[in-house]
Amino acid sequence: MNRYFSDSELSFIQGKLLSDREKTLNQIDYWENLIKSFSDRGRNETNVLRDSQSLSEVENYMYQLNRQKKHLRDIMSALSRIKNDTYGTCKITGKFIDKKRLMAIPTTTKSI
Repeated sequence: MNRYFSDSELSFIQGKLLSDREKTLNQIDYWENLIKSFSDRGRNETNVLRDSQSLSEVENYMYQLNRQKKHLRDIMSALSRIKNDTYGTCKITGKFIDKKRLMAIPTTTKSI
């Protein structure tokens, strides 16, 4: 049992993380579908991918998709730390991370 957090605090944080996970999964689906539809459109229009503006759009979509995938990994890691009773410990100092910081950014792994 995590001695730094009460059961209700951990439950609240876990609920927040699970909610964020669902939102993030939806965002990943959104960006993947947008990229797929853009790719499908490119097959039907010969010059779409040659257009530099279109390439910039695809690069932005990929950036957003990768960003959401990283966020999902961070969420899953935080949920794992809760399960392993290591949640809230700074990976650099080994000390507890301020609870206010964890409430604001529940995926954080560093105290500073």
